[in-house]
Amino acid sequence: MIEVLQYMVLGLGAAAAYTLLGCGVILINRGSGVVNFAHGAMALVAAMLFLTLRGQLGLPWGVAIILAVAATAALGALVYLVIMRPLAQSSATARTIATLGLLILIQGVVVIVWGTGPFNVERFLPSGTIDVLGVVGSWDRLILFGIAIVVTVVLWLTAKHTAVGLALRAIAENARATSALGWSPVKLGLLTWSVGAGLAGLAGTLIAPITTISVDTMPLMIIPVLAAVLLASFKSFPLLLGASVVVGVGQSLIFSFIPIPGMSQSLPFILILILLVVRGKERVGRSHVIERLPMVGTGQIRWGTLTVIVAVIAAGIGFWFNDPFLAAAIATFGWSLIVLSVVMLIGYSGQLSLAQAALAGSPG
Repeated sequence: MIEVLQYMVLGLGAAAAYTLLGCGVILINRGSGVVNFAHGAMALVAAMLFLTLRGQLGLPWGVAIILAVAATAALGALVYLVIMRPLAQSSATARTIATLGLLILIQGVVVIVWGTGPFNVERFLPSGTIDVLGVVGSWDRLILFGIAIVVTVVLWLTAKHTAVGLALRAIAENARATSALGWSPVKLGLLTWSVGAGLAGLAGTLIAPITTISVDTMPLMIIPVLAAVLLASFKSFPLLLGASVVVGVGQSLIFSFIPIPGMSQSLPFILILILLVVRGKERVGRSHVIERLPMVGTGQIRWGTLTVIVAVIAAGIGFWFNDPFLAAAIATFGWSLIVLSVVMLIGYSGQLSLAQAALAGSPG
């Protein structure tokens, strides 16, 4: 029993990170009706800024955190004004694709500016341990979990007892009716993207000294966060805290007692699939009413143009292209088929699949 409690305590650090990130995801979803898949990448930006400010410039850790969080909040505001506001009446699929593109863009910029890493940040939270009836917990993770509780309570009270919080709850249900009451969707969207990105920045700066910063893995924290947010139905901050504990502690227990590689990382995916199947049609997003769908094409194939293009490519492969170009062309054609499968799914079912590359890479 002591061993089980020990691993449950170890999972509280991950639960705290999921809570902070999940609060930002819920805020952004309330303000602009989009699931921000780039939320983990925003935490990565904050972590790298904190590394620069603290490690290279030698600023006090408190000042470095404030500056990194403020810069990430400004990034969130910029993303809303430049990308999400023009897409306000686009389909939910288009806005989701925009956040996926933002994720890839942020990762590329981080690699260009800071490199591929991994990176280590000097600890600033107390690193000692506390022993309670044989269960040992580290102070840094317990403090991080305490911060997550405080943030959750503040956001819950704000949502329940302030005019802005009530307006955000209203706009999540009916943006047009909320606008009629004098609340600007643009201002609320700007506010939620700024605060949500700032929370991602806070999470990134706090977990950076505890875990190694990786350009590849930190953005993928959005997966367990989405599992927790779905458990909370995108609505309740206290439920999000409890769901984050379930996901974080569950991953810790699975990692400890089920020695199967990748099993703990699979838990969020399993939860997401179950929740989408069971509750996928419970809530219709507000974009269902106001979204601007693309024009439907004729589906007519221009055989003459297609024949010329195929002939030129075939001639190039046979006579002009060198080996490096051929390798690049083959990779391009392969990815084109994957993208085509995504286009067909979106066109016929209206659903965006993120598993096409995984299916393409699975053994036959």
